[in-house]
Amino acid sequence: MRSHKLRNAAKNQQCAVQILGVCNFNPETVVLAHLPSTTHGMAYKSDDIWAVDCFSSCHYVFDGRVPFEWLAGEKE
Repeated sequence: MRSHKLRNAAKNQQCAVQILGVCNFNPETVVLAHLPSTTHGMAYKSDDIWAVDCFSSCHYVFDGRVPFEWLAGEKE
């Protein structure tokens, strides 16, 4: 499920993830970041209801585009 209302509502929100030492605290970079769920798979994002407002720097780490050493169970 894709929701333009949810995606648009992310604009100028605060980061819900705020990874220590990574977050840029810049609301101009906020996106709706999809979380792992039963509705996602290879090359398919989770539904928009399984997402959080997230600044670009945290989103890149969360998606694995930027390396980060997660503590055990931290990412989940």
